[in-house]
Parts: sequence; structure tokens; C-alpha cells
Amino acid sequence: MLARFSVKKPYTVIVGVILILILGYVSMGEMTTDLLPSMNLPYAVVYTSYAGASPEEVEQAVTAPVESAMATISNIKSLTSTSRENVSMVILEFEDTANMDSILVEMRESLDQLDAYWGDEIGKPVIMRINPDMIPVMIAAVSAEDLTPGELTVLVENRIAVDLESIEGVAQVSASGEITESVEVILREDLIGEINDRIVEALDTQFAEAQEELDAAREELEANKQDLADGREELTTQLAEAQVELNDQKIALAEGRMEIQVQKENLNDQEAELLSKKEELLNQKQTLETTIPILESLLSQIDSALEIWQNSGTLVVDEVTDEEAAQTLADLIESGAVISDSLDEYSSQTFEELSETRRGLAGSLEEAKNGLAMIEEGLKAIPQAQAAIAEGRSALETIEEQLNSGDITLDDAMKELQVQSAEGQAQMLEASAALTAAEAALAQQESAFESAKEQAYAGADLT
Repeated sequence: MLARFSVKKPYTVIVGVILILILGYVSMGEMTTDLLPSMNLPYAVVYTSYAGASPEEVEQAVTAPVESAMATISNIKSLTSTSRENVSMVILEFEDTANMDSILVEMRESLDQLDAYWGDEIGKPVIMRINPDMIPVMIAAVSAEDLTPGELTVLVENRIAVDLESIEGVAQVSASGEITESVEVILREDLIGEINDRIVEALDTQFAEAQEELDAAREELEANKQDLADGREELTTQLAEAQVELNDQKIALAEGRMEIQVQKENLNDQEAELLSKKEELLNQKQTLETTIPILESLLSQIDSALEIWQNSGTLVVDEVTDEEAAQTLADLIESGAVISDSLDEYSSQTFEELSETRRGLAGSLEEAKNGLAMIEEGLKAIPQAQAAIAEGRSALETIEEQLNSGDITLDDAMKELQVQSAEGQAQMLEASAALTAAEAALAQQESAFESAKEQAYAGADLT
């Protein structure tokens, strides 16, 4: 069919051949050879550094969390990891249809969330895509006859690699097969043992002195704690005794105040009784002052009657003409102060009876005068008794004021005692806090001492 078409339309075939020849010529002149074409490989590597960590620590702290975070990425096909000293590397393989750009964004978001929980000692995870551009394009070997392997390694690392990295277009230069020189040191165990013994002996001496100081500090701390406990107990005892003493004094003041009230009431009763006696004495004095003149008048009349009787043998009794004297005499007769009911009875008496009556009246007059004198003395003594009562009341009021002042003083003393108690408790708390801090510091020093001791013995062992 193609031959028939070529025979029927030769010009068309000639034009097509010419176009093919022109296209081939242009392609041969313009196209370049790409030995490493750009390819989108479905691989990614998470590289994380952890300075100073062992492989086990890297596995637990870095690799395992990264694997857990990457396991949730979409389109993942397989996951492998490698944990080495200071470095963790996780390699992820995805499906061929996966969009690596969106997957890298998803990986970065998961790693950013994980990085927030890591400490500063763990570096930030680095995500790398695997592509042919990462494969070395040139591998060269270096040799030198006049250099040792160690010298050649120094030359390559310090000169050749540096010069190659400075060439434009070179991204990275790495060397392999280097030889690192080392010095082998063989130690004599017998000499090391002697040195260890001397070091341990010196350490024992130093640590013994330090232990003695710590023990002395511990003993001093315990002694201070005991002193604090004794001081607290003594303070409590003193405060309790002072409280009891103040309470006893308040009770004594209350009893004294009650006693003063009783004495005041007694003085008031005595004063009232004294006023009553004074009134009674005044009444008796008035009665006696009236009675004595009448008795004297009666005695005078009886004496006159006795004298007339002796002269004439008859009795004549003068009538009492003074109305006041008559009334007084009537009152005396009614009260029994006069022996007879009326003076008329004296006229019927014999001389001996009248004489006996006269002696009775004389005795009554003498008793009345003595009673009047005693009443006057009693009246004179009443102002002195009143003055004594007033003085006693004043003394009681003074004592009461003193008791009130003492009560105020006791209240002040009670307040002062409470203030001193609060201050003492505060000082005890401060001392207790200081001892607690000192005990904690001593415990920390002892712990540091034990740690330093272990480190010193471990460092002193040269075997």
C-alpha cells in the first residue's frame, strides 16, 4: 500500500523525506546529551542530629517518634530507619503516583509539631528528596609515591577537597578511604596499681577530713534543733506560768473588789446605825434635860417637907404651880421615872417612907445626870465615828481605784504577754525555717560529697 502511494504521489513522498532530513539535521545540531535526566523519584529522607547521644538514645528519643509521625503520611509504601551515634535517618518510599510536593509539605507539618516537644539538644529535622542529582558525577582516585597514607589523607582533606569545592558548579566533595593516624599507648598494670593506691590513699585522707566536717556540721545542726525544741518548750512553759499568774492576780483583784463592796456596805450600815443612835441619844438627852430640873425641884420640896416634919411633925406639900413642870412631872409619872402617881401621896407617907423616897429620887437624879453626861460623851464621839467612817470610805475608794488601776495594768500585761507570745512564736518559726534550710543545704552538700567521692574514685582508677 505504501509503495502504491509512493508511485502515485512521488512529490508528496519526496517532500516528506526532505522534511525528515531537515528535522534530523536540526535535531543533531541543537540537542545535547543528558546522561542524568531529571527524574521524580518517590523517596524522601528525614535527617535529625542529636549531639552526644548513643545509638540507643537516638532510637528512643528521635527515630521512634519520627517513625510514628511519618507513618500517618498518605501514599507511603515503606519506611526504614537507621540510628547511629549523634544521627537519626529515616528513609520513606511512596507510591509512584504520589505528588511529592504535597507530601513534603505534609511531612514538614508533622515534623514541626514533633519538634515542639524536643529539647534544644536535638536538632531541627531536615527533609531531603532523593533524585539523580544527588549521585556523584565524577569519582577520582588520588595517589602519591613520596607521601605516606596519613600525609596523603591530610593533603586530600586540607588541599584537594577544598580546591574542588571552590570550582563553580560543584555542590559537594566527599572523600573515602582516608587513614587516620593514631598512637597506641600500652600501660604497665603494676605501676598503674601503685599510682591508684597512692591516689586512693590521698582521696581517703581528703574525704575523711571532709566527712569529719560534714559530721561536725550535722552534730551542730542536731544540737541547734534540740536547743530550738528546748527553747520552744521553755517559752511555752513561761507563757503558761505567766498566764496562770495573771489569772490568779485577776481573781485576787476580783476578790478584793468584792471585799471592798462588802466593807462599803458594812460602813453604810454602821453609818445608818450611828445616825439612829445619835437620834436616840438626842431624844434621851432632851428627856433628861427636862427631867433633871423637875427631880431637883421634887428633891427640894421633899427636903423642905422633911425639915417641916422634923420641926412640926406634919407634912405640907406645896402644889406645883408651873404648868410646864406639872406636865413634865405627869409624863415622868406615866413613864415610871417618878415613884408616886401624884405629890398628894407624899402627905400620907411616914417620915421614914418619905426619907426612902427622897433617897430614891436622889439616886434617880444622880443616874439621870450620869446618863446625861454619858449621852453628851456619846454625842461627842459620834462626829469622830462619822469621820472614821468617812475616812474608811475614802480609804476603800482609794483601794478600789488602785484595784481598778491594777486591773488595767493586768490587761496591759495580758496584751503584752500575747504580743510576746506571738513574737516568740514568730522567732521560733524563723529559727525552724532556718534550721530546715540548713538541713536541706547540708543534705545537698552530703549528696554532692558522695557524688564527688564516687567520681573521684572512678576517675582515680587508671586501670
